[in-house]
Amino acid sequence: MILFCHAQETRNAAWKAPWLASLLLLWLTLATAQAQSLKADVTLEGIGKTLSKELKPVSSIARNPERYNALAPLRRAAEADALALTAALQSKGYYAATVRSDVSRQNNTATVIFTIDRGELFTITGYKLSYVDEVADDRPADFAALDLKPKKEPTGAAIKKLQDDILLKFWSRGFLGADSAGHEVKADFSNHQAEIIFHIQSGKRAFFGSIEVQGLERTDPDYVRMFRTFEEGQLASRTDIDTYKERLSETGLFTEIDLQPQLPDAEGRTTILARLSERKHRTLGGGLAFATDIGPTASAFWENRNFLRRGETLRASIAVSAPVQEASASFQKTRPRLPGYYGFDVILRNEDTEAYNAQTVSMGSSLGKLWADRRLTTEGGVRFQYSAITERQCFVDGSIVQLTGTTACADVNGTLSGDEVEFRAISTPLTVTWDSQDDPLDPQQGLLARGNITPFFGTVGFTKVDLAYHDRVFWGEQDGGTFAGRLHLGAIYGASRADIPATERFFAGGGGSIRGYAFQEASPIDPTTADILGGASLVELNLELRQHVTDAIELAVFTDAGGAFEANTPDFEQVLVGAGVGIRYHTPLGPVRLDVAIPLEKRTVVASQVNDEGAPINTFDDEAFHFYIALGQPF
Repeated sequence: MILFCHAQETRNAAWKAPWLASLLLLWLTLATAQAQSLKADVTLEGIGKTLSKELKPVSSIARNPERYNALAPLRRAAEADALALTAALQSKGYYAATVRSDVSRQNNTATVIFTIDRGELFTITGYKLSYVDEVADDRPADFAALDLKPKKEPTGAAIKKLQDDILLKFWSRGFLGADSAGHEVKADFSNHQAEIIFHIQSGKRAFFGSIEVQGLERTDPDYVRMFRTFEEGQLASRTDIDTYKERLSETGLFTEIDLQPQLPDAEGRTTILARLSERKHRTLGGGLAFATDIGPTASAFWENRNFLRRGETLRASIAVSAPVQEASASFQKTRPRLPGYYGFDVILRNEDTEAYNAQTVSMGSSLGKLWADRRLTTEGGVRFQYSAITERQCFVDGSIVQLTGTTACADVNGTLSGDEVEFRAISTPLTVTWDSQDDPLDPQQGLLARGNITPFFGTVGFTKVDLAYHDRVFWGEQDGGTFAGRLHLGAIYGASRADIPATERFFAGGGGSIRGYAFQEASPIDPTTADILGGASLVELNLELRQHVTDAIELAVFTDAGGAFEANTPDFEQVLVGAGVGIRYHTPLGPVRLDVAIPLEKRTVVASQVNDEGAPINTFDDEAFHFYIALGQPF
């Protein structure tokens, strides 16, 4: 046993010696390299401070001044940097520029001086086209034939943009395979002038042929072809192909869309090969929100986006909160060649609010048409509605009486009752919407304007008008600041507020209206009962200032003003104002929003109607604050 242990220790010692020697050698090597490392100091001479600051990052030595430990590699790097600086100056139009490098060393510091003679800024005297392929098609001979009037700028950025513009012109004139073969600068150094020649490979001019569809499992190929924005025999254009791709993308049916024009046949027609990958056509989703005035709101939906293989959308949804519970089912059919859609829907809604209780069933159909590159939508339809409504009101001889001031229902020999009132109506809504926003949850460009007019024919006849406008102004770099605004106007004509059913009146207040006032409570209050009445007109003005403090976190301050008004036209006798602050946390789904708001004018209304004991039957008070949590910007 003793001999075995001794042998083991000897072997361990034999293994340890080479490792210790290797570690010592590595340490000595690193120490020597560290002792000999140089720090390079780069100077650009012969140019002004502005140009020097712009060009210095071109130098690899300036970007990494501590990577060298000897003069030889530093000199080689300086020579390469001199060529890079010369190319950078030429890209700015200084075609005669020269750069000379000089490297010296003192102790562990190396001085690198680039002496620059940029010369004169060249002027462009003209542009020419040169074709590198031979085809029989009649091709543009010069820039005038391309309808291009280039600015005579000698910079590389200007030349690159002009090259892109040239290709766009060819692509729009049937030369789908056109490509650049580079450009050539012919410089005259005696007078500092230059001519630029663009070498183009145009290929044959093509005309649209058929569309070959591949990769489909469920969708009807003819339905895919219906979205084309061109006809067979039409001069081919990449713009039309790109628009066709956008239309297919907007259907939401596909995860991948690849449209490739094939080589033209003998007659010059090109087949468009459409390779598509389908999304799963069924989706199940949901959401949660919370606000102190209504509590939590939960929603869920099920959607089949390709119900009958031609883009039909079948959707069922449900949304539940304390004051409102709603279930709906809808069917929508896209009409690509219109372009537009038609659809049918059924809605069941139960409302148990501070203003009224109501059970509503509504069903209708609509037809929509898209205009102006699908930014403008017009929609018209017909709808049937039945509502059973209960609210506490003053009845005299079976009719609702509108009380003013401190007049009590008993003062007019009326009966204060919560009897159920039935409302039946057929309506014909007409809506016009302009929507150029790029993202419904967090728009970074575009605006939204919507107008709706809905005549009602039935138990009570009236016309409801609703207008809305959303816009925003941005400043700073991406994710900088935003000033957002929303204006919402509404009015009902043809009936007084008391005759308008509660389900169709205007109510203001809540997270999507005037923050700081509870849901529906920025509305007229009945002095007799201290109940929320709703109004025959509405004004809401929302202003919000947002500023990113990090890429993900955005702070906001806001003020909301307006309310619902008793008259058919807003009288502005009592404009309510709320204000607050918010924070948005940006996620891949959209910004998660938390807003806290206070009412700037708290109201207290004590009912003039008293109970049998002589006490007021009700008291209304605005709460001190409210907060709201939801997904997406408020507007």
